[in-house]
Amino acid sequence: YEEGTWTPAVNNGTATNAIGRYTKVGNLVTLFCYIQSISDTTTNSAFEITGLPFANSSVMSRTGSVMTRYLDVGITEEMGVVTYIGTSTSVLRIYVINTGNTYIAVTNSDFNNGGVGIRITQQYQV
Repeated sequence: YEEGTWTPAVNNGTATNAIGRYTKVGNLVTLFCYIQSISDTTTNSAFEITGLPFANSSVMSRTGSVMTRYLDVGITEEMGVVTYIGTSTSVLRIYVINTGNTYIAVTNSDFNNGGVGIRITQQYQV
């Protein structure tokens, strides 16, 4: 059993008032993340949260829950927003699911205001 903190960072610009906590029991990590605001809302590459305390296992990718504001990916029939960690990585992305059964990676430019208020809970295996 282990509890700790980590510092969430973003791949483009900076994250302000970023707080990260985790609990690890065996090989299962429960991750918590809060990012009050981001400085870059113009870059068109995938928005990524980096600095996770452990890399995901090589067995399977994981999804989790996220709450955010000021997000507009330009589709009219969104079904949900989720977090995603690929296999063998320590990078978290946010995806929007639409009714066409596709996943759209959120980019920095999809946020129309820097005050994103991102809150994430994610479980994954290491």
